[in-house]
Amino acid sequence: MSQLFDFFFSNERLRWKVYVAASGGSLIYGLVNLWFFNRNEERVFSEVAWVLVFLVSAIALFASVYAMKGRAVATEPVHSYQLRRASLKFIVAGFGAVAFLTNMLRIDVPTLQASLAGFTLRRIASQLDSVQAASLSPEQLQARFQRIESIVANSSANQIPVDSATLKRTQSTLAHYLARRPLPSQTNQAGWGAAIDLQSFALKRDVQTGQVIPRQIDKVGYVFNSFVQLDHNVHFQGEHSAFFVNDAIGIKGASVTFDKIDFKGNWIPLVLMDDRANALVSDSIFQAGAQVIDRVTWVNVRFEKTRIFYNEGPLRLRNVSFDDCDLRDLEPPFHIEQELLKRIREAHGQPLTYVYEPVTPGPQATPDQATPAPSK
Repeated sequence: MSQLFDFFFSNERLRWKVYVAASGGSLIYGLVNLWFFNRNEERVFSEVAWVLVFLVSAIALFASVYAMKGRAVATEPVHSYQLRRASLKFIVAGFGAVAFLTNMLRIDVPTLQASLAGFTLRRIASQLDSVQAASLSPEQLQARFQRIESIVANSSANQIPVDSATLKRTQSTLAHYLARRPLPSQTNQAGWGAAIDLQSFALKRDVQTGQVIPRQIDKVGYVFNSFVQLDHNVHFQGEHSAFFVNDAIGIKGASVTFDKIDFKGNWIPLVLMDDRANALVSDSIFQAGAQVIDRVTWVNVRFEKTRIFYNEGPLRLRNVSFDDCDLRDLEPPFHIEQELLKRIREAHGQPLTYVYEPVTPGPQATPDQATPAPSK
């Protein structure tokens, strides 16, 4: 015990080296937890004090044992010991590793994964929002879009709690970038596909964290025999529960999500009533009589025996299939642009991804030049 006391309190030069090393390790511990893991400041500061005590004590114990085994060279006959030049670095590195492993025992693995995913998404968003973004090649952009899709897919499948605010910021940055820069069709579609994935996953994270309270729909479902207007944000969560809509569900000035809700009925079940209305339908089977597909985000949806209408608005289809659907309203003379019809037919009922964001709004129908209206 006297050797341990003399080793750290008589050799002033060695003592300060150990104190500085322990303080540096404690500082790194605090900074990593504050900046990388976004933990509570008061809790981290209290832990830093204990880490400092632990490091000083651990290094003292290890060095004392190291000296007692004869690996220290005595420079003074009684009280002072001096380690070889490389020994102190070895001690600091060893106990730094011990401190790191001790810290790892306190780290929740999903939280670590979420931090890494958030860091990667923020880095990609900053790259797309910089001046140098205009010089990125299509191949470089494709790699970034694939990285986003991989993060979203793995995080969703493994319940990794990625910050929804980070997801939304990345989605917004990506959407603005795609809207202002002309890109090859394949790259553009890949980018919009990644943007839809971010939007869908951000909404799921809002539900998981309680920012959005879902309205649970039981397996039996609901029957709507008259018009229903939704003017507030709501998230419908089902288990492939059915909405039998015999009139329409109108969405006005709100964002509404239908997750695992199947639609059945005789006519158009979903109607966006103004420019502020948004709807996202995911993991759904659509067996209604008809549906206008623009301005709604469709993710993992299968349309069956449904009449499809398109009013020249934004299209957001992500893994959407059309099985034995009525596509006559997508043909001329109703639409000159045939890309959507072409992609649906080439897919042969398999899921497809297609996004179209019009640069300028399409022409408004007037009483003198009315758009051909479908008949029931």
